[in-house]
Amino acid sequence: METAKYRGLYRMRIQTYLTAFIMNVNRMVKLVEQKQSALF
Repeated sequence: METAKYRGLYRMRIQTYLTAFIMNVNRMVKLVEQKQSALF
């Protein structure tokens, strides 16, 4: 968290939440792709 794009605790918190959201979306997409490839 030392190199946040925006200054301020509030903005850093928003950036942290967005980063976690994107990481979870990427994880879900990979899981869906694995399940689809297992079905075929």
